[in-house]
Amino acid sequence: MKQQLGLVCFLIASYNFVKSEHLESDSKPSGCPSFDEIPVSRPTGGDWPEFYAGRRYEDLGNEVPELACNGLFHDAVEKYHTGTASKCIAFGSFYVNAGCSLKIFEFPDYKGQHVDYDGPLLLPNPPPTYGSCCDGQLCASSYIWSCKQHYPDCVPSDGWGVITQLDNSQSNIPTKFTFQQTIGTSWTHETSESMSVSETVEESIKESFFGIFEANIGFSLSTGYDWGSVDSTTKSDAKSYQIELEIPPHEKAQIEAAVGHCGSNEVHTQLYRVVSSRNGEVLWTNSSRA
Repeated sequence: MKQQLGLVCFLIASYNFVKSEHLESDSKPSGCPSFDEIPVSRPTGGDWPEFYAGRRYEDLGNEVPELACNGLFHDAVEKYHTGTASKCIAFGSFYVNAGCSLKIFEFPDYKGQHVDYDGPLLLPNPPPTYGSCCDGQLCASSYIWSCKQHYPDCVPSDGWGVITQLDNSQSNIPTKFTFQQTIGTSWTHETSESMSVSETVEESIKESFFGIFEANIGFSLSTGYDWGSVDSTTKSDAKSYQIELEIPPHEKAQIEAAVGHCGSNEVHTQLYRVVSSRNGEVLWTNSSRA
């Protein structure tokens, strides 16, 4: 085994990495997978998953991607970084996922110069920036993975929000009114920035976000809304829609919509109810009239 700068090439996987079942064989190389095959995130055992920043392969790479990405691979989670032991880690080939970066340092303990690799990026045979080991592979004395995208990490809840009041108290006949209802999801700036990284990241965040509502609330006892059956319009960006309804004579009604909250992210559902301002009685909901 070769040594460079007094460092030993280290191929044993850290417990913070996920080891694949893919091993070299006598058959032709499988080559580097497409970015669509590289996982975006992994479950954590809690409510929210965590993003993968990239993947490295242990064995010698190749300038030809079809002949690279060999041996065991390790998917690194966001913000994962190595320990400070004076051993270098072989990068035969590696990916950096969209929105993420890899910093490789010249010396152990994150000292000396460093090189930044920003995703999305595949290097099937990265050059040995600060020295090499293990048949010429890039060998990292210390390195840091990071991502700019994050899951909302919030606790969902729902309730009724006031839209408007419609006054038919001075009329002896039923009267039609129109009002504007917001339907769709309003994201915080931070969540929107995370989703702008890529379509795959956006899909992962939205799937996890609405999955948390289903898992934590399900069929809401507060509003009667079924968070396990959220329609595509509600999952889309929030828009304003004109709604028409009829208010009974001598009635002043308050229109309320079922709204979900997770941090400052808001989900404006299509469900609304009409509540009498005289006695607080729920006159009807649009779901009961569907």
